Amino acid sequence: MAIRMKKTMKRLVTGMSLAMTVAVAAITQIPATAVEAETPTADFQVNEGTLVKYQGSASTISIPKGVERIGEEAFAGNTNLVSVSMPSSVEEIAYGAFANCTSLEKITIPDGTKELGNGVFAGCSELTKVSLGKDVETVGSGVFVGCSELKKLDVSSKNKYLTYESGVLYDEEKTTVIQMLPGRENKAFKMPATVTAIRPYAFWGVENLQKVLLSQKLHQIPAFAFSNCEALTGIEIPYSVYRIEMKAFENCSNLEEAIIHPSVNYIHDTAFDQCYELKITAEEDTYAYEFAKDNPIEKKEVSKYAEDSIESDTNDSKGTATDNSNTQNGSQNNGSSGSGYVDPLEYPESPGVLGKTRVIGNNAFVIVDGTKTTVY
Repeated sequence: MAIRMKKTMKRLVTGMSLAMTVAVAAITQIPATAVEAETPTADFQVNEGTLVKYQGSASTISIPKGVERIGEEAFAGNTNLVSVSMPSSVEEIAYGAFANCTSLEKITIPDGTKELGNGVFAGCSELTKVSLGKDVETVGSGVFVGCSELKKLDVSSKNKYLTYESGVLYDEEKTTVIQMLPGRENKAFKMPATVTAIRPYAFWGVENLQKVLLSQKLHQIPAFAFSNCEALTGIEIPYSVYRIEMKAFENCSNLEEAIIHPSVNYIHDTAFDQCYELKITAEEDTYAYEFAKDNPIEKKEVSKYAEDSIESDTNDSKGTATDNSNTQNGSQNNGSSGSGYVDPLEYPESPGVLGKTRVIGNNAFVIVDGTKTTVY
């Protein structure tokens, strides 16, 4: 009996040892990729708290703790990047930091970040999820230009500086439209009566936008405000508006009518470039009426490969309209023609210019904050 029990125990122990050996072998076979490795610090060029440049090729990265500022174009043009994790130490994300990261899908701006510069995510065509922390106070122009898949934002409920509603980002009191998300699906937009200003590029390239009712407190239509809104069919400029700036409605190819009231005393020569279906409705002897007479809408052949610079209108102070045919073949025509997205890869000397003219996909583009600079 005792001998039989000893043999049974021996078989049991042997079986347990074999099972443990198999388990250990199985554990050692787990792929190393199952454990996410930290991004090598050597991939980050950091200078006195500023992340100057990311030089790696990972799809998912974690920005090192202690970085206080992500510099101009630090990740620009990185087509491998899919998601980014950043520490709360980051206070500012500068101009074009993630511009044209065409694989970037999601990003969270942490609590602690206060400022997003101009064109930070311009051209991030796969970006679908963005979260803004409670401390984001300043948002630049054209931050999400060309983010055609971006339909909504997640703004912290504790953020007291920004208001987000129905695909549109405003300042706290909804007096300024910062940006309508390019992927917004609604076809119509009634601007809140509280709005007195809209940012340059605020509606740039919103594909689904067909109808807009502007606020009666709005003072001007800034540069590039509705550029490339190809679905827009009509617009009425309210009596409160007195200026329509450079390329405000450029390439709104389905814009059939613009009703412009006598309050408008200045329209930039390029305001309606490439709006070939447009009819301007205005009272006789008004600025808009004379502008329409002096600037007939004519469909002209424009070189797809042109890369001339935009020149400033030296007659701005006089509000003098000139023959639009002169701008179709000159230096004023080619800054942002076509329906592609903005490419702000060249950091300009002027703080108001978000990107110099570049040829992309056989079209020339430029992104400019016309309220802050003379454009060359």
